[in-house]
Amino acid sequence: MATIRPRVQVLLDEETKAVYDELASLFGISTSRMVASVLADTAGSMKQVIEVMRAVKEDSNPVAVLEAAKRFAVDSRQLIANEQLDVEDLIAAAKKRSESK
Repeated sequence: MATIRPRVQVLLDEETKAVYDELASLFGISTSRMVASVLADTAGSMKQVIEVMRAVKEDSNPVAVLEAAKRFAVDSRQLIANEQLDVEDLIAAAKKRSESK
């Protein structure tokens, strides 16, 4: 039996849709799957945005707000650094493959 997952209907402008259509095509998956993947991959960051926004709305202590924003910025930098290392590994592997030919 298929697992039923929650659905969300999203309306996109044509330019945004075209971006996700092309990206999905390059990965060989459906646009819906690509959009779901992007949303799943960014859920952790969105949790941090929620933390910052809650601090802004609920906490009159500006230090707490700034600390939450700082944690988000630091974690975001780390995620970007990790992605950069992954790209560098892919480049090195591609160079190695092309040199061995």
